[in-house]
Amino acid sequence: MHSPSTTRLPNPNPNLRYRPGRFHWLFQYYLRDEGLALSWVGTGRCLFSLDFAAAEYLVVQTAVLNAARRMADDGWWWDGATAKRIQFLIVKELLMGMLLPRFLATKVDTKAR
Repeated sequence: MHSPSTTRLPNPNPNLRYRPGRFHWLFQYYLRDEGLALSWVGTGRCLFSLDFAAAEYLVVQTAVLNAARRMADDGWWWDGATAKRIQFLIVKELLMGMLLPRFLATKVDTKAR
């Protein structure tokens, strides 16, 4: 039996990789729906007991891959996203949320006069 630190499971889907995204926090809900509950505190790292067998790792791997596929199918990750593009969109939405209400408020005030 291999220790967990040396056990390497094959990736059944090499196209399933890290992608930049704004909604990674949602992944924990997909994992929970697949039967994996992450800790609600800390970093959310996947830490395993040292007595896990290969079959148990396979169950976890299957759940993680299923959750990732479902999240991708639901459109929470998009192709071509970069950290810079995501940052731009967040700043744009923040500015629109702050400036647009003020702009609209001044338009309403000028019409009332």
